[in-house]
Amino acid sequence: MSGAVVDQFPENFENTAPEQMPATGLGGTANQSNSMILWITLSTLILLAAGTITYRQTKNQQ
Repeated sequence: MSGAVVDQFPENFENTAPEQMPATGLGGTANQSNSMILWITLSTLILLAAGTITYRQTKNQQ
């Protein structure tokens, strides 16, 4: 049905794309820091260290 509407009124659906793309700041997150990755990495390291310490303590008690 949409094809029929476009065929009947082609002047309403002309391509008006710009010749050049506007400068948008490379996606909006190019200048932000990666603090979330830092938090995930630090949390993972802390959990691995706690797991290693717990494992060694339980192994020594047996």
